[in-house]
Amino acid sequence: MANAAARSGSLRRIVIGTLVSIIVASCVLKFASMRRERRIALLVARAALVFIPLACSSVLLELALRWRGEVDHYRIEPTAGSSAESVFVTDPLLKWRYAPGFRGRFTHPEFAGEAFVINARGYRDAEWPTERDPNEYRVLVLGDSLTTGLGVTRDEAFPARLEATLAARVKRPVRVFNAGVSGYGPGEEALVLHELAESLRPNLVIVAFYDGNDLEDVRIAALNARRAFRNPNLLPSEAAGAGRFDPSSLWARRDPGGGLPRLQWKHVLGFRGARFVDDRVRHLRVRWFGAAPAAVFNDTMLASMLVVDRSPVIDENYALSLAAHLWMDARAKYAGARFVSLRLPTQLQVDDAQWEALVSRLRLRRDEFDVTLPGRRLVDDLLRAGVNAVDAAPVLRNAPGTARSYFAEGHPNRTGHARIAALLDATIGNSIDLPMDGQPR
Repeated sequence: MANAAARSGSLRRIVIGTLVSIIVASCVLKFASMRRERRIALLVARAALVFIPLACSSVLLELALRWRGEVDHYRIEPTAGSSAESVFVTDPLLKWRYAPGFRGRFTHPEFAGEAFVINARGYRDAEWPTERDPNEYRVLVLGDSLTTGLGVTRDEAFPARLEATLAARVKRPVRVFNAGVSGYGPGEEALVLHELAESLRPNLVIVAFYDGNDLEDVRIAALNARRAFRNPNLLPSEAAGAGRFDPSSLWARRDPGGGLPRLQWKHVLGFRGARFVDDRVRHLRVRWFGAAPAAVFNDTMLASMLVVDRSPVIDENYALSLAAHLWMDARAKYAGARFVSLRLPTQLQVDDAQWEALVSRLRLRRDEFDVTLPGRRLVDDLLRAGVNAVDAAPVLRNAPGTARSYFAEGHPNRTGHARIAALLDATIGNSIDLPMDGQPR
């Protein structure tokens, strides 16, 4: 109801503002005619002839878009038998969870409308057993939308593929639990591991780190934790709400001199009209750049993280991410499980053509950027600390003559998930048959 009232109020302001503008323009025109200042009257008349149709078009566009409803390509449309209208339910500490029992389908135009079904525990996976087979080898996989498998079926996502590969190779029951949730980062993944370690008692824990936004997500998790526990010392150096990346930082490089504030669509259009026009312009710019939207625009924060001379906020976010992975390694070992940190790069980082197009179009200095950051740095630091870590960038690279590993929108496609699963299978090797250092607690 509150959202409906807000939308109604916003639309009312747009209509009233347009009418007032038309009345003011008419009054000025009438006043100028009365004063017989024909040059002024002619100027005002011409301005009104331009402004009034534009204002009416803006109102009509806004009305049409509001009548059509919000367009969200990543919306998962509920289907018959779903327990909820939305795939997400709010959570005070984890931001959100998947709604148990939700059933839906992808609506993104690049996907094929695959089913998206959430089990009773709140994850996109088959129902989890309540009893544990003592001979069963259990793998718990944590991550975000790449782990969940946006754009592919549940069986095509790399956790399910890994289960099928291991089950065919080893002589014991194998189960891989997919506990990935869209939008999660190292902070939420640490909390989920702590929550599931005792009930699932995994033999192996795999945590996927995504270069595209995990550095931002880990700060949001820290801020949420500080608010939840009311402890300002959880993140002492920044005020609540700080640490967001400025997506305009790359574009600002083309105009270092500054100047007047840039005109934005929202200054002349309604809210949804502005989003609609901005979306169309973004896609045109993507076509000109020759790069995928997710690689350049949706993950513009990534380019900020690729800067060699990093800001204090990025360094602090990286320290939080590293600390979260070290803690998860310790927590897994406490539960008697092995631990592997899996680095998943963005499409931009494994497609040289896209990176070169971005550098060329934005006239960037190559010596200011390192396309392997921050994931390669995390893998190196974890290995130095004695933590198992593996980098998926080499197997996902867009080499000439090979199939692409990503959808154009930025998530791994079926080929990408198959390559990640094969990499994990090779990483695990024969460790399934090795004795554990300790029994699960």
